[in-house]
Amino acid sequence: MRGRLFAGVLGLLGCPMALLAQYTNPAPQASAPQAALPPACPWLTLGTAAKILGGEVSVVLNVSDSGEGSCRFSREQGPVETLEIIVKKADLPGCPADGVALRGIGNEAMMCRHGGLNGEVVQMVSGRVRDQHFIVTITSHGHEKTGKAADPQDEPIARVSEQVAGSLF
Repeated sequence: MRGRLFAGVLGLLGCPMALLAQYTNPAPQASAPQAALPPACPWLTLGTAAKILGGEVSVVLNVSDSGEGSCRFSREQGPVETLEIIVKKADLPGCPADGVALRGIGNEAMMCRHGGLNGEVVQMVSGRVRDQHFIVTITSHGHEKTGKAADPQDEPIARVSEQVAGSLF
């Protein structure tokens, strides 16, 4: 009886020590230096941009510590296409009043299309999340990226804009 009591007390005392040893940080060990990660757009991944533009993309970033800035993804293979995201605290020029209103993408999200210079086709979504205004554009050179979807919410640019607005919440 006394042996069992002693074993029980020893078990209760040893249990916290085992837990402490299990959850404390081990001594730091030397590790190989890690390669620097490439810069990343805070609103959209490189992979998503590549999928939307249909091929390998490069990115040019201009993002400040305050969370404002831009990311410009470009596909160089085939006809050049770009996807650009601009985020500012100040109001940005957006789609005209005759644009298509989009549901569930921040506040006041509108989608529009227009022709650009040199035969470009520009799709744009403009909107706001709290005090941050955003514009997403997809520019196709010489051809239209997609036909008009039956529901504007299904357009690739609307799906990208939804991701951008979600990251700004």
